[in-house]
Amino acid sequence: MLANELLHLLNSSYGADFPEVDVQAVILTDPVAHYRQAAGPNWTSDQLSQPDPFPNLPRSPIKSSAQHHRSNGRVPVGWDDLGESEENAPLMPLQLPPGLEQVLPLSKAASYFGDAIRAVNCRNDKDSQYGSCGSLLFGGLAMVDSHLTGTSGSKFTPPVSNITHFEVTHGDGLAGDDGVLTAPQFFKMPVLRNGVQDIPGLACSGDLNCGPEKSAI
Repeated sequence: MLANELLHLLNSSYGADFPEVDVQAVILTDPVAHYRQAAGPNWTSDQLSQPDPFPNLPRSPIKSSAQHHRSNGRVPVGWDDLGESEENAPLMPLQLPPGLEQVLPLSKAASYFGDAIRAVNCRNDKDSQYGSCGSLLFGGLAMVDSHLTGTSGSKFTPPVSNITHFEVTHGDGLAGDDGVLTAPQFFKMPVLRNGVQDIPGLACSGDLNCGPEKSAI
C-alpha cells in the first residue's frame, strides 16, 4: 500500500517510528471501501431520449450575469418599476378580470425553481429510512436551479358580500432551463427538461376580499 510505503520512507529518512496502517481495520470503518458501481445496464443517449413534456412552451438559452450586463447594462429582475408608494390613495374596490378569468405570462427572470439532494451513507436501518444520519457524501448538497417559462391562470367566482373564491393553475406546465445537478465533490449529473406541473385534480385556491377596504387573501 502506498501509505505504508510512505511511512517506511519517513521512518528510514527521519528515524521515526510510525506504525503501519492496518488496512483491514480501515476497510471495516471507511464507507468508501464499500462503494459499488450502480447496478443495471449502461443506457445510451438514444435510449434515454424522451419527448419534450412541454412542447408548446418557448425555451431560451441561459445567459450569465456578465452577458446580461453586456446586453442590457444591468441584470434584469423581471418586474417593471412600480413607482412611488400610494399609501394615502383612496381605497377602491378590486376589479376582477372580464369573465372572471385571467391568464398572465410568468416573469422568467424573476422566477425560481430548484432542488437540493442530501446523499448520505447510513449504515443503520433506522437512519436509512429517512437518511437522517450524518455521513454526508460528496462534500455537501447536490443542487440544481433554473428559471421558468409559462403562464399562470386565475379563475374567480362571482363575489358574495365582497368575497370571491379563486383558483390558480399553470396551464400545460412551467418549463425550466436545462442545468447540472452538482455537489461540491465528485458528482455532476445533467438535469434536462426541468418542469413544474399542477397535481391533477388539485389547485392552489383561497378567498379574496375585493371590497373597498384593503383587500386580503
